[in-house]
Amino acid sequence: MDNLTILYNSLSIGALVLFVPTLFCLIFSSFGKLVNNKLTSTLIYSFMAGMMIIMSTFGLMKEGFESADEHYHAQGDWIPIMIVIGGVTIGLFTTLLIRFLIGKHSHEMHHHHDLHNHSDILYNISDVETKSSFWMVLISLMGHKVIAGISLGLFITGATGVFKFANMGLILITLIHMIPECILLFHKYYSISKSLWKSFLITFSAQFVVFTFILISAFLFEYIQQAHWLMPILFSISGGSILFVSVIDLVPEFIHNKNGSSKQWQWILIAFCIGTIFNYGTYTWRPWRTSSWTRSRYCNHELFRSLEWI
Repeated sequence: MDNLTILYNSLSIGALVLFVPTLFCLIFSSFGKLVNNKLTSTLIYSFMAGMMIIMSTFGLMKEGFESADEHYHAQGDWIPIMIVIGGVTIGLFTTLLIRFLIGKHSHEMHHHHDLHNHSDILYNISDVETKSSFWMVLISLMGHKVIAGISLGLFITGATGVFKFANMGLILITLIHMIPECILLFHKYYSISKSLWKSFLITFSAQFVVFTFILISAFLFEYIQQAHWLMPILFSISGGSILFVSVIDLVPEFIHNKNGSSKQWQWILIAFCIGTIFNYGTYTWRPWRTSSWTRSRYCNHELFRSLEWI
């Protein structure tokens, strides 16, 4: 594939990834009462917690192992296992360190230091809908968006007829995953800033990261292809980070409502279950296996398998 075609395809898919999710955020922001409703916030956090737990385990960690196993299986099962364990460990402890630093800073800035236990450095119920909670969610999703951009860039260069109907399944599933992620970022920042345009700008900037890495990876396809360990470890790092944030930062966003209205709590649990089932369903629907790329010389390469998480 020549460079001009790669550039055209990258810009076209990048534009879809950049504008479609942010358009949904714009539509969501037009419903003022819905945006400002406390129950809406809780349902979004509950849905996304279920979605992100599946994304990290059944999605990213699983694909990290499978893509590593595709190349290193002949050398023994321990290599893929160690790659995934190493990546997940890096993801978990890096996120833990960031959480500690953010929590320590918030703790030191608090005017009523004596009212708090030192364990509040890692988590405090007052962190719900605060900037520290927002930054944790943003950082974890940024890692996910970097991988999404790299994977789409590899798909653009490796696929034959990117815009054929059979190949659009990959792009469609990517958008389906990114829309709720963008709504989460939009709503989480709005809950602390009360500024629609700043929240929209944050969401648009996050999607621009995906756009940037689509362009980079599309033109660096051959170099990434030679680094067999790169995608598995990136998947694993992101999986560990998202698992940490979904359990430590998102679950407390709705779990404290357990002692509230019984009817609301039931809806919160239903949203969590829907998020879990929704993401599991998208991971098991893999229409791109029938795409032209599956019949190309890349179909047995671990880079192709690594796209199945999106």
